[in-house]
Amino acid sequence: MGDAARLLMNDWPCDDGEEYMAAVKACVDAITGKIAPEQFREVLLRAADEAGIRTLSLVPQGMGERRPGLLPIMRS
Repeated sequence: MGDAARLLMNDWPCDDGEEYMAAVKACVDAITGKIAPEQFREVLLRAADEAGIRTLSLVPQGMGERRPGLLPIMRS
């Protein structure tokens, strides 16, 4: 969580959006154990979307459902 806090405070491209403010609060809540890390992740992803930051989510093999239309990343 410390890295996320530093990112939000020092490197975030804008600091006035509603989702950004929610992410800052959620980060504090996650650090203090008031919310689960997964809940913070969802708030952070919304803030990233608001700021125009592209995100990449990786799901470990065997987790979640396979959805039609999504192609696996091929490794060489």
